[in-house]
This record gives sequence, structure tokens and C-alpha cells, in this order.
Amino acid sequence: MAPNKPKDETTMVSLRFPNVLLEKIDRYTKVFEKENPGLKITRADAIRMLVTKGLEKGDSLE
Repeated sequence: MAPNKPKDETTMVSLRFPNVLLEKIDRYTKVFEKENPGLKITRADAIRMLVTKGLEKGDSLE
């Protein structure tokens, strides 16, 4: 049986971040988990969430 495919097509992207930025992302992850008990997110989840939030704020870019 084939593995479950995500609902949306996805593409892997590799990026380099400065350590200072990664520390901020990790702090965001900890705050999110503290504010949402029982939910655990990965660094990748946090980055997706932050990018989505940023793009929603800039909706006028379309």
C-alpha cells in the first residue's frame, strides 16, 4: 500500500538561517506549545506557520 499523500502537493525546500533567527523560531515554538497545551510542533511546523502569518499580513502582494 502506498503511503498517505498530503492533501496539498508539497515541495521540500532547504534553507540556511542565522542562528539568531533559529533561536527566535525555537522561542516561538515553545511559546506556541505553552499556549496550546498538548500540541507539539516541530521547527518546520513553526516556520510554515510564521511564513503563512507573514504572507497573510501582506495579502496586498497579490
